[in-house]
Amino acid sequence: MRLYCADIERSLIQSEARRQGIPTPSSEIVRMPAYGSAEAKQLGAACMGGTAMRRLSNGWEQLRNAKGEWLRCREQ
Repeated sequence: MRLYCADIERSLIQSEARRQGIPTPSSEIVRMPAYGSAEAKQLGAACMGGTAMRRLSNGWEQLRNAKGEWLRCREQ
């Protein structure tokens, strides 16, 4: 049931992104440390609101996969 719900969520998010002409979310969900955690600070990347982000010198950058989709994540 959990997998079914995740597939429905992914499908809805991707459809809405296509409709609005914005980048679509990835199909896969990666595990990343939570924003503000010591592990995230050491790694230079964090999961923020379900989006994988990488630390830059002047802020944060949304991570994308090889297809150009933004990476979705779950906190570790």
